[in-house]
Amino acid sequence: MPKNDSKSNKKDKSDSNVTDGVQVKSRKQSKINWGEKVRSRPAVLLMVVAVLVLAAGFYILKANTNRVELVEPVTTDTIYQDTELTYRQRAEQLEFYDDYEGAQQLLQEGADNTQGNAVAEAEFYLKKGQLAINNGFYEDALEFGLKAEEANQTIRTAVLTAQSAERLGDKETAIKYYQLAVDRTPEEERLINSQTSEYPFYVNKIKSLSGADEN
Repeated sequence: MPKNDSKSNKKDKSDSNVTDGVQVKSRKQSKINWGEKVRSRPAVLLMVVAVLVLAAGFYILKANTNRVELVEPVTTDTIYQDTELTYRQRAEQLEFYDDYEGAQQLLQEGADNTQGNAVAEAEFYLKKGQLAINNGFYEDALEFGLKAEEANQTIRTAVLTAQSAERLGDKETAIKYYQLAVDRTPEEERLINSQTSEYPFYVNKIKSLSGADEN
């Protein structure tokens, strides 16, 4: 009986060794598989990142393409109709595109919609007059200078009228309005050495136009 027990024990040990061997192999195989997964994971991540980058680039390109298609070309008509801008801003843009008539029309609309505000009305006519001078329309400039004078008499309205008349060769009118500019200049700005006052310029203009410099 003891001998049979010994054989049985040996068999059990043998079976145990086989089982342990299988388990060891299984663990080794598992480690190998895990290692392969770890090594392959960076490649997968790179592929995912590449796909995301391509998708984002496609989306941005499509968005920019759509945005370009939606932008309307700038024309004098689109500027004229852009009510989000003020009359002056639109007029300045039209002047940039050499649309003198369109700019003047916008400024006139602005002057007509000042609702009795004399100062604002004069400002629009001053802008119209300066626009006319810049484009060589001196008769228009004189007309707008006189309208600015009617709305609100200031040094600037007198100077605009004087300059317009001078460009037209109308010395008498030019002297008259330069003199008005002199008369409207405050006493503290009449210093000959003043760096900010235009007073000396007006005085010299009167002398030059009247021929006083020749004497």
